[in-house]
Amino acid sequence: MDLNWWFFLAIDQVKGELLESYERIDIFSGFPYNLYLVKDSSFTPQEKQLIDFLAKKLVGGQISSEFVKQLDSKEIQQFLRAFESNVVSLIDLNYLNQKFGDLKTIELVKLNLELLLEDLSIVKNKSIVCEEILNKSIGYRELGVFVEDDFLEEIMINGYGKPVFVLHKKYGVCKTNVLVEEKGFLSGLINKIALTVEKKFDEFNPLLDARLPDGSRVNATIQQVSPKGPSLTIRKFSKNSLSLIKLVEFGTLNSELAAFLWVMVEGIGIEPMNLIVTGGTSSGKTVLLNVLATLIPYNNRIITIEDTLELSLGSRENWIQLESRPKIGTTSEVSMNDLLKNSLRMRPDRIIVGEVRSEEAQTLFTAMDTGHRGCMGTLHSNTAREMLLRLKTPPMSVSESMLPLLNLVVVMERFYEPKKGVVRRVKELAEISRMEEQVLLANLFEYDRLKDKILKTDLPSHLIELLSERVSMTKNELKQEIEVRKRLIDWMLAKGISDMGDVEEIFQRYYLDPAGVLEKLSKYR
Repeated sequence: MDLNWWFFLAIDQVKGELLESYERIDIFSGFPYNLYLVKDSSFTPQEKQLIDFLAKKLVGGQISSEFVKQLDSKEIQQFLRAFESNVVSLIDLNYLNQKFGDLKTIELVKLNLELLLEDLSIVKNKSIVCEEILNKSIGYRELGVFVEDDFLEEIMINGYGKPVFVLHKKYGVCKTNVLVEEKGFLSGLINKIALTVEKKFDEFNPLLDARLPDGSRVNATIQQVSPKGPSLTIRKFSKNSLSLIKLVEFGTLNSELAAFLWVMVEGIGIEPMNLIVTGGTSSGKTVLLNVLATLIPYNNRIITIEDTLELSLGSRENWIQLESRPKIGTTSEVSMNDLLKNSLRMRPDRIIVGEVRSEEAQTLFTAMDTGHRGCMGTLHSNTAREMLLRLKTPPMSVSESMLPLLNLVVVMERFYEPKKGVVRRVKELAEISRMEEQVLLANLFEYDRLKDKILKTDLPSHLIELLSERVSMTKNELKQEIEVRKRLIDWMLAKGISDMGDVEEIFQRYYLDPAGVLEKLSKYR
């Protein structure tokens, strides 16, 4: 008798206890996935008819004759005339039926529609009805609830007739009760995205990698490469940039490591260190890189180079964003390496490469070798040692003798903790140095999974010695400076000062007048 017969049985989805509920969402524990269940909206019959009517009117769809008969009231007729002139005309003018509009245009459409709905007595919840109308017409339709949920990081559509999956910030990958069933909807949505970013997407170009107007990243495929049907993956762009204080609050790193990185990135205004943030997919590399970039003094000219724009440095005036461009038809390709080479002629104080993955690595290290300090970027790998191996091998092919030009490697890690959900931690901070012909790695900080803490190791830092020489400070004075900045970070954490703008302003003021900042803060202890 075969005792392994049970191995071949299908595993049914198990629904467990309710974990959290908000707005239209219920989240349950489950196996093999947690469940993210979307509840039906609570519109009145009249609101549902109005939503359906106006949504179809916006896209030129077939309108129910029965509902049209109900529209002879003076109130409705006045509303429809204003709707045509203030909403329909704006959508047509900006081609919002064919492509996704920029955030300002969408907000203007929403504002106009909400103001009009104020005059309709049959509408109870104006803002929610407004969102539903636009979502069903020029938005994501049944996928809109996921796009609007700020607790989601990714939305994964695997084809027609299959459940949509989402990556929740707290509960990890969840299976939803939403299925994309209408044939043509998904293909139409992807084509709309392609038109928005002006990229070809057809049987000759079956892969799409794009950035939406709100900053979200999109990847899509069609039947030529995904035979079971089109697929769509949306990595959502966080509306609120995180600050260094927020990362300390989340436990991504502690204040001691944050202060050390602050000093190394700023370099006491003289000798900023070259640094790469590495880690696996969605481990928080770009978020940490963005946070570290905010530590750069305002008087530095920054050039950021990305495959798809993700970095956001707020209202900095002396900052240029460069984005690579693929070859489309007769349009020539502009690679990351082309942009990096060009940036060297733009008088940059700082060069930040969104993701190093190819020949641009050689150019970046050449820039370091010719005196460009404070270069930063990200790279996919799981450890600092693995990252160095990747840098040495094709297609990066950086000479081993040049590797010590890189000073620091921050390794990020993402994992699921049952009590906390998805968490991201700095796994290690490694320092790179050279002894004769050997490249040395030393972990200055390491993450302890059992204690859920990032701990300083007993290894001495070569960079403390190097920086103290370059900025004419003793090692003790430099260590004292790190301690002062640690106390400043702890103070902001205790006072709840974590907004990106507020934190950045305090850091920049500290560069101008450190004694004055510390004196003011001491009054509020």
